[in-house]
Amino acid sequence: MKKTLLNIFIFSILAINFAPVISLAADSGGAVGGVDKQLLEELDKAGGAAQLSAKDPRLIITDIVKTLLSILGVIFLVLTVYAGFLWMTSAGDKTKVEKAQGIIKMAIIGLAVVLLSYSITLFVTYWLQVATS
Repeated sequence: MKKTLLNIFIFSILAINFAPVISLAADSGGAVGGVDKQLLEELDKAGGAAQLSAKDPRLIITDIVKTLLSILGVIFLVLTVYAGFLWMTSAGDKTKVEKAQGIIKMAIIGLAVVLLSYSITLFVTYWLQVATS
């Protein structure tokens, strides 16, 4: 029963997180294969895709790190909710309460590490951009 509830909870979290991505990926009426016809015509007039510049690798790495840190933040939230559920359903059992408190303490320490690493990442990427521009 617990495993089924956990699976439903995980599926719900994933569905909520990825629902905007799915809706934004929908094809618009004036698009061909997800690309706007007008954009294709403008690119053809401007000399094709050669006029476009590639995204900076530093920005790609920054986006990846931000995404991973966001996922870690979601994991913190899930652990906190799980620990709160354990604590509320402990019915006075001290071992369950201590386990829940331990999970909450470790989740808070993990959140501090995630926030610190996020701030270091922002700091480093900002100074890399300043130094190279």
